[in-house]
Amino acid sequence: MLLITGSAGFIGSSLVKSLINIHKIIGIDDMSTGHKDNILVHNNYKFIKGDCGNLNILNSLKNIKVIIHLAGQSSGEKSFEEPLNDFNRNVQSTINLLDYSKKIKCKHFIYASSMSVYGESKKKNVSENDLLEPTSCYGVSKLSSENYLRIFSKKINYVIFRM
Repeated sequence: MLLITGSAGFIGSSLVKSLINIHKIIGIDDMSTGHKDNILVHNNYKFIKGDCGNLNILNSLKNIKVIIHLAGQSSGEKSFEEPLNDFNRNVQSTINLLDYSKKIKCKHFIYASSMSVYGESKKKNVSENDLLEPTSCYGVSKLSSENYLRIFSKKINYVIFRM
């Protein structure tokens, strides 16, 4: 069973559509930026409207083998206006998902990070080895979540995509 957070957003719903015929999927989205039209009706899919970091919701889920964490606040501008909201929706939710995945012995954790962790690089192409200097609260929250993943990596197999 796959858990896909942010499953009613553009990337999440596209991922659900591509995997739904080969995997059972639970999708979760708080619908703050997701779209109702992106929610599929399918035997292999269950949708939950809610916060992906909500421990009551997470603890009610069973047989999750893979977590694909796409949800979060994604605006650099909004992150300056509401840094605590940015922290809660990006860092706190990730920590809760990591605690949950450790508890259930989840096999894989796939995390959607951002190029914002590099800041305003002058280079045309950046490398994973380039300096990480976020210049927004959003970039800081994504980098913080990456670091929590590294700390939890002794118990969790993970991959980070910097989109």
